[in-house]
Amino acid sequence: MELRVLGSVGVSIAGNRVDLGSGKEIALVAALGIARGRFVSAGQLADQVWDGETPGKTTFQGTVSRVRKKLAEHDGERRIIEQGGAYRLEIRPEDIDWHRFQSAVTDSEALVRNGSEDAALTTLGDALALWQGDPLTGTGGVWADSWREMMRTARASAMARWAEVSTRIRPTEDVSGTIGEFVAIFPFDERLNRCLMQALHAADRTTEALAAYRRYARNLARRFGTDPGPRVVQEYERMREGARAEPGSPAPRPVDAPLQRDNLAHDIADFTDRTQELAHFAAASHCRFGVHVLNGRRGVGKSTLAVHAAHQIRSQFPDARFYLDLRGDQEDAHLEPLEALQELLAMNGVTGSAVPSGLDQRAALWRDQVCDKRMLLVLDHAKSPEQVRPLLPGAPKSMVLVTADRSLNGLHGIQNIRLLPPEVVEAEKLLSAVSGRDRSEGPDEIRTLVELCDRLPFALRLLGTWLRKHPTWTLAMVRDRLMEAGDLIRGLPEVGAKLEAVLTLATKGVTPEARALLLYVGTHPDGRFSLGAAAALVGLETDECEPLLEELLDCHLIEETRPYRYRIDGLVATFAGLTAAREIPGPDVRAAHVRLVEYYLCACRAADRLFEPGGIRMPIRTLNDFRPLRFADTAAVAAWFIAERPTLLSVANWAFDHRHLAVYGARLTHAMAAMIGTYGPLEAALRLHAESVRVWRDRIDHAALAHALIDQARGYNRVSQGDAALACVREAARLWEGMSDSQGEAIATEQIGLAFGMSERLREARPYLQRAVLLHRNGLSPPALANCLHNLAICDQKLGDLNGAAEKFTEAQELYQAYGDLGGTASVYTSRAGAFHESGRYREAIVLLEKALALSREIQDRSLEATIQGNFGEICDSRHAFRQALRYYARALRLWREDGNRREELWSLIGVGKSYRALGVPRKAVDYFEAARRLVARFAGSESEAIVLTYLGEAYADLGEDDRSVALIGDAHEIAVVEELPIPEIKALLALGRYHWGRGRGDTAYPLLKEAETLGATVQAPTEMADVKWLLDAIELSRVADEPLTGTESSTGSSRPPGRSRVPRPRPGADTPSTRRPQIGTSDQAG
Repeated sequence: MELRVLGSVGVSIAGNRVDLGSGKEIALVAALGIARGRFVSAGQLADQVWDGETPGKTTFQGTVSRVRKKLAEHDGERRIIEQGGAYRLEIRPEDIDWHRFQSAVTDSEALVRNGSEDAALTTLGDALALWQGDPLTGTGGVWADSWREMMRTARASAMARWAEVSTRIRPTEDVSGTIGEFVAIFPFDERLNRCLMQALHAADRTTEALAAYRRYARNLARRFGTDPGPRVVQEYERMREGARAEPGSPAPRPVDAPLQRDNLAHDIADFTDRTQELAHFAAASHCRFGVHVLNGRRGVGKSTLAVHAAHQIRSQFPDARFYLDLRGDQEDAHLEPLEALQELLAMNGVTGSAVPSGLDQRAALWRDQVCDKRMLLVLDHAKSPEQVRPLLPGAPKSMVLVTADRSLNGLHGIQNIRLLPPEVVEAEKLLSAVSGRDRSEGPDEIRTLVELCDRLPFALRLLGTWLRKHPTWTLAMVRDRLMEAGDLIRGLPEVGAKLEAVLTLATKGVTPEARALLLYVGTHPDGRFSLGAAAALVGLETDECEPLLEELLDCHLIEETRPYRYRIDGLVATFAGLTAAREIPGPDVRAAHVRLVEYYLCACRAADRLFEPGGIRMPIRTLNDFRPLRFADTAAVAAWFIAERPTLLSVANWAFDHRHLAVYGARLTHAMAAMIGTYGPLEAALRLHAESVRVWRDRIDHAALAHALIDQARGYNRVSQGDAALACVREAARLWEGMSDSQGEAIATEQIGLAFGMSERLREARPYLQRAVLLHRNGLSPPALANCLHNLAICDQKLGDLNGAAEKFTEAQELYQAYGDLGGTASVYTSRAGAFHESGRYREAIVLLEKALALSREIQDRSLEATIQGNFGEICDSRHAFRQALRYYARALRLWREDGNRREELWSLIGVGKSYRALGVPRKAVDYFEAARRLVARFAGSESEAIVLTYLGEAYADLGEDDRSVALIGDAHEIAVVEELPIPEIKALLALGRYHWGRGRGDTAYPLLKEAETLGATVQAPTEMADVKWLLDAIELSRVADEPLTGTESSTGSSRPPGRSRVPRPRPGADTPSTRRPQIGTSDQAG
């Protein structure tokens, strides 16, 4: 996919232009594309696309949906991703012409610095060739206008750079024509007009050069009422002295006129990124002016950006460009307003006795001095609003850039701009430029180093300087050193000391209580934490802790990621943790950690009660009392758990690593077992369950050990390790039997049945599930009974007892709905949809699946959503809508892979492979079947293996690889016969029969198909038997007609591909009763 914004906004996919439609849809793609793969919040996106108006939710989502659909029309890829209320366009930066233009300009500057000016000129030419007109054509509004102005400025700068380099290195060539075209686009650009004059003069066309000057001076006077700048005037004077001036030419501005005052700090050569902020400043310099405050954490590059921006827009302020360091970043050394005004007045030529002594008088004189000037003022390192307020000019044409660690909200009418660290790619460029190391030397190593610096420009420059100072150290050696130490501060003491000094000064700006909170937060095992967790660490109530967090937020020592949730970045966390180790006594820290883990334990228990009402859990005891979290419904629980999941996993693992907290880690794992089983990640869950089992074994706590074993068994079931699950459950059953625990016996009995079911041993599973239902009825636990009934109904359905399954589905659904279990209700809808699908009642199946899909998304159950997507694929497959089936299977495959469920990934691979085969793309089908074959040995049984081999053999037959095809299908048939698997045997016989019939060997195919017909009388396989009957009828018809009727040439002479006759393609859902979804175990939360 390619995105064009340097002209009319357009998108191409695989060379095909995409019709984006209306202006709103074009603006949406442009806004997401310019973000270069970053997430953009829905509010920000709406503000950009609708130009400050607030669209309705339906309007906004409808626009996103239309764009997503148009982008998916060509290849089915989902290119607009939504996450947490934000949107991202799946596109590589190098596929956006604006990014390629910026990269080329940056590369050209590096070439110029290295002396390769010819190559730089070529690179600049390639960059300028990307432009196809005015940028962002087709979009409007403030956002688009700001970006358009910034892009125009960048284009003008690149043109001027091309002109300067070409006139310098090619003085004998006449490049005035090209530069003249540039001037026609940007007639008021001083650098371009000067270069045009130089090019014409170098080509012995001095008269035209002088005329170009007069034309430029005339245009400036008419448009802005100003004269050309002194450099252009000097160039004109030099040329006029060397040639006779034309009669009547206007006199230029005198050379000895007062020069512009300019004390801007030096602009660094390796400046990178910050395109959005530069666009803002470029637009403001043309129309809005005002006061702009850059705020952010120390070291993020505020001063560097302010100076760079000032140099970028300096031509818009011909009267004065002033820079003043207010020294607010230095402890007790900041400039008082009175001193600052004295320095500003001195810059403007007012010194000595002419400077008033009072603050108000100085401020008034300063405003009077600059009232008529177009002035740019940079106030660096401001400390407070009180320090800045007297320094602000009253002139409407002046622009002020202020940098500060805080947001300076006390100043009215300002624009606050919070500066964040640059993106990874830009940070890598900066580190590479400072260190002198090429990124190709070690792309993985340099990315790791960038992340260890938190992408902070100050830290990157310190590390880059260290690398330049130690050229014998490779990037890999430095990375390994830092990784072994754990962070940058401890890994490189020389760099760490400077970082600690900066962070120490940053903490001077908060109260002692807020500083203490920061130090405790630095001991948190994860950088993400909530208001409640912070309060638990310091032993305060949340309403006492919140003002302290506000202080830290104001100084950018922490970040607010969402309401009541925060993050502390790595360098600040390391600094705070090291300082805490020096200043806070060890017992106080350990007590804080106990409070922290108990807070998370109580929070998980509150969520678990609503997520799985009636679930049987081990009791917990805590030393501290916490106000319980309140959740409105299951969807609120899901949202909370998904947001907290990374932190909960980190805390649990961290607790297991500390002996005095290991029991808390085991209890926390048990409290979130049901939620992590539903929302994943499953591999992490298995590691935690194994640690829990170890802890309870060591403590010889049999009751807790039994619960931990059941949690571990459920985890094994979810990754299709039935034998391991069975061993855990049987041990738990023995423990509960020894304690005479009837509830435990019911849980263990059900889990044994589930373990057999996951191993495809359905007849062995059924009696255990039936007994578990009886035990749960006696135990009077409706939630546990509902789950068990649901699993038993799935088993009955797979074994062909459809009436019994329907009764149990109905009872389970009534129980789920009675106590508000949305996930259970959705699972029953899914299971009942499978029954309708089997009987050909597709519309009813689709209605149920749509209900289930809505519920699964409401509770954010990705595994259930994946199951439903797969079922939609099966229905589309049954209706021969193979392209739609492919999309559904591909979505399910992506979700299962993200969830880590390899067994379900296997069946999604089969679905994708069958869809490609049905669409006539056998090579892709083979690839997916081969991937399924690699998984089947580890995550499924013999029945699945036989089915996969059959499908793979048929795909190879489509490719004409007959020997391999027959061998694979023969292996599948042998497995089915040895293991006594009737449906896989029918499938293999049908595939062999179809293979021989398709090659004109009806007599060979006939006995194979008759054998399949005999087997089909003992089992339910309607789809396969329909295919068998059709082939048998076709062979008998050909015998009656006494002519060959094959799959390659029918009686009418029409040709078909081998093995691809009019026989309906079997759907994935009808492969075998043991492969229909949902699998047993999808409803095992309560036990």
